[in-house]
Amino acid sequence: MNGVSPTTIAAVSVYLAARELGEPRAEVQVSGALSTTDVTLRNTIKRVERQGSNSYSQGNRYKARGHNDTKLGIQLMQPDRGTHV
Repeated sequence: MNGVSPTTIAAVSVYLAARELGEPRAEVQVSGALSTTDVTLRNTIKRVERQGSNSYSQGNRYKARGHNDTKLGIQLMQPDRGTHV
């Protein structure tokens, strides 16, 4: 995405992944953990959803690799390379 910092993209990714995995987190919690603002996070989420580039809704499958992020209290996910969609 043009004009969006890598940190904001990471925050949006974490927020959407947590929501999709059924472990939603507050925007302010995710933005604080990743040093961006909740307003920037919210606006970028809207932009991503408007563009339809939310890869989680396109059927990609993820599985846990066992890494925990204690700031957010969620398990970080990586692509399941053995599954083809």
